[in-house]
Amino acid sequence: DDGEFTLTFWFKVKTIPDTATNQSFPYLFNHGMTNRSNNISVYFRAKEFDQRTHTRLMNLANPEDVRGSGGPVWITDLPAAEMANGQWHMYTITSSAVDGGTLYSDGKVLNSNPSYKGDMVNLRDKINLGRRGFEGEASRYFGSSDPEDGLIDDVRIYARALTAEEVGIVMTGARLAFPRAWNPSPNGKEFVSEDVVLSWSPGEENSNVKPVSHDVYFGTGFEEVRTATGGDDPDVRYFPMSANSIDLPDPLVPGTTYYWRVDAIYDVNTYKGDIWTFTVHPSAVFDPSPSDGTTDVPVDVTLSWAAGQLQAAPPVQHELYIGTLFNEVDQASSDSHPGVEFKSLDVGQFQPSNLGLGTTYFWRVDERYAGATVKGDMWAFTTIPFVVVDGFEDYNDYPPHRVFDTWIDGWEIADNGATVGYPDPDFERDEHFVEVKVIHGGKQAMPLAYDNSDTARYSKASADLSALGVTSDWTKTSAKALVLYFYGDADNQIRVTERMEISLEDTAGHVAAIPYDGSMSDIQQAAWHEWNIELQKFSDAGVNLSSVAKITIGIGDPKG
Repeated sequence: DDGEFTLTFWFKVKTIPDTATNQSFPYLFNHGMTNRSNNISVYFRAKEFDQRTHTRLMNLANPEDVRGSGGPVWITDLPAAEMANGQWHMYTITSSAVDGGTLYSDGKVLNSNPSYKGDMVNLRDKINLGRRGFEGEASRYFGSSDPEDGLIDDVRIYARALTAEEVGIVMTGARLAFPRAWNPSPNGKEFVSEDVVLSWSPGEENSNVKPVSHDVYFGTGFEEVRTATGGDDPDVRYFPMSANSIDLPDPLVPGTTYYWRVDAIYDVNTYKGDIWTFTVHPSAVFDPSPSDGTTDVPVDVTLSWAAGQLQAAPPVQHELYIGTLFNEVDQASSDSHPGVEFKSLDVGQFQPSNLGLGTTYFWRVDERYAGATVKGDMWAFTTIPFVVVDGFEDYNDYPPHRVFDTWIDGWEIADNGATVGYPDPDFERDEHFVEVKVIHGGKQAMPLAYDNSDTARYSKASADLSALGVTSDWTKTSAKALVLYFYGDADNQIRVTERMEISLEDTAGHVAAIPYDGSMSDIQQAAWHEWNIELQKFSDAGVNLSSVAKITIGIGDPKG
């Protein structure tokens, strides 16, 4: 957490490119995805330049600066002629909060830059070996045809600055002792039980020397835990431990994020530990679906949530409240919930009945445990303002998804003059069965042509609601009207007795046709028109709106 690190690896290079081509700066190591400054890079310079290796570190004063005075910190003192000799060499860079950056070659100090004091460097990902990898590119590699030119091996990254003695140990290939505590449990975990036991593995100094004890720091603030010393901070719990685990004396607070640190205490040295973290499982429900504030929610939505946990036990029941008034839902209880739908559930989901269109609903879920009930947060969602019967967006040019596969017209039917879709589109000219230029929202519209001049006196196109994927019960959503948008054509012919109408048919075969209440000349106008039909008119004409089966658009004389 203090930004200290050590990077070390072995490399073997035979040649360096002569000219400033893409490969004139062959990279040994690159960390970071932003060009220039915000990265750590190790690379050779081309022969026409200074023929040295360069190590580039982030400038802590301005880590995002790309070039100029605020740019990177350099450590450049590794002669290319000595390094590119076909032999294996060990490169090492250490970053210390005290000494700055130090460069080693084959275990010997070559150069240093005390201005580089380390930073919060994450060397766990975005690492490229033998190339540069800025912003997804793969460039500035050796590019040699010799498979033994530009080799890299035994790459190691330590989370601290190694001493010169330790660098020498690494060079021998021996395992370097790690004195700090490691292998924490838990760390980076969510939904941890309140009675969790913290544990870790002890480090060791040279010659397998184990720590004599550990100091454990525990609290809810990252910075407080990071800087705590002894028992001087009242916000941080301090536990001197001889064991490698601790059973915390007090239960943890559900839903709280904790931080902890373990310092390793040896006879002479003390090694400060990393900061580890975990979050206790909340006792209240969380992670609602739909999430709080979601709009355009389907009226047949199934509500769900993640269950709470209290004292390592799940709830006995989930108690759900849902309604349209915030205060009523917030104040409702299992004993009294006027105006609120209440359900006691064994599972973490529920599908409300009869949700209205364009309505905001408030809901909460309480967790009832064996000895307590934990009230949940208030959440809200808003339902869709209307149900789309058909927006004509899902059709394409291939069966069975062509528009006329769903909307059945009068093709090869003598007494039906309707044609759905363009009959002969030129696909190479980006023409389709559907209309893609004259549209009312979305990207497509349905062409509907009619011809009542020959054997047909009436033209119609019909679709089953099951094919449209629409519910047959139109009474559950509080919908009041059926709306159709149509666009006319000046060439449309209209007889005096002809009319445009929409009919609904229920599963019992009852049909009701409602004629257009505007001027029939509207279908000759090249403009969009909105046609609203009160659903009550279909009901008054005998159609059962709780079991609608088919919808039909017709033009002509229904009496023939």
